[in-house]
Amino acid sequence: MKIDLSKLRGNPEAPLLVVDLLMVLLVLFNLAWIVFNAMFGVQWFQAGIALASPGFHAWYRDTIHPDFLEYDAVFVAIYVTELLLRWAIAIFRRTYHRWFFYPFVHWYDVLGCIPVGSFRWLRVLRVVALLWRLQKEGVLDLRDTWLVRTARKYLDIVTEEISDRVVLNVLDGVQAEVARGNPVVHRIGNEVLAPRRDAFVGWLAGHLQDGVAASWEEHRPALHAWLARAVAEGMDASSELKRLEQLPVVGPALAGALDAAVADIARSIVDRAATDLTDSTTHAYLQATLASLLAGGGTRDEQLARLVRETLLETLGIVKQQVALQEWKVREATGYYD
Repeated sequence: MKIDLSKLRGNPEAPLLVVDLLMVLLVLFNLAWIVFNAMFGVQWFQAGIALASPGFHAWYRDTIHPDFLEYDAVFVAIYVTELLLRWAIAIFRRTYHRWFFYPFVHWYDVLGCIPVGSFRWLRVLRVVALLWRLQKEGVLDLRDTWLVRTARKYLDIVTEEISDRVVLNVLDGVQAEVARGNPVVHRIGNEVLAPRRDAFVGWLAGHLQDGVAASWEEHRPALHAWLARAVAEGMDASSELKRLEQLPVVGPALAGALDAAVADIARSIVDRAATDLTDSTTHAYLQATLASLLAGGGTRDEQLARLVRETLLETLGIVKQQVALQEWKVREATGYYD
């Protein structure tokens, strides 16, 4: 544990923080005394004290132990005074919405002032609250203490295990509802996807244009080579072209020129198609085409519902796998709590 008293300099809350430090020491002493006095009522503990220090044993047995409640009342008086002081400060600063909110917010302080039975142990919560306030202000640094590391570790374990069980139960119920064909699947299709169909269509059209523009220059030579081969093979298989080649003198030249012209025309058509496809003026045509493909009705609505249901089931399954993963074990293996 580190104590940095330099944080008190220039801090308008310094007087209250000093009081917090003193109250922590006082409450810890008080709790230790309560434990000692409770143990003193046990026969074997008294025997051990008598063996170690007979004079102290006799003095405590005859003077302190019978009137312990009166001594504890002194601590209670200090606690009540400090509580009333902080309540008055909260009223002056208007910390809470109403003046009477303070004792309800700090209920552990109020109940810890009751010098009866188990109420005394609520003073432990008072210590925790004071230490938290000092930690937040930077006066104390408890993060590297064994107690805080251990408490943080087991708090993480309890919180994660409980929350994971709750989330898994909820997801199991959702999966069962989806698998049974709950109307929620159709509602997702009709109320979530359908109103956004235009946005999806615009997004798909834009990505289609961007994809063509990005890949056209890269694959253009290969496509041209493929077109040349395809045209050559088609020409070779054409009986009309073979008869043209048989013409004397000009036949082979005409066939070659025709072959080259057809190949050029095919390349020009493909280039124009790619250029037009990436042009902004064709965006509306792409949207209309994709919208007609995604138009619902009849069988298509059922297909969409099935697709949504399968997607939800698989997505929920993945989420359940992730939730079931015990992250606290991963943190412990990586030395997070050290």
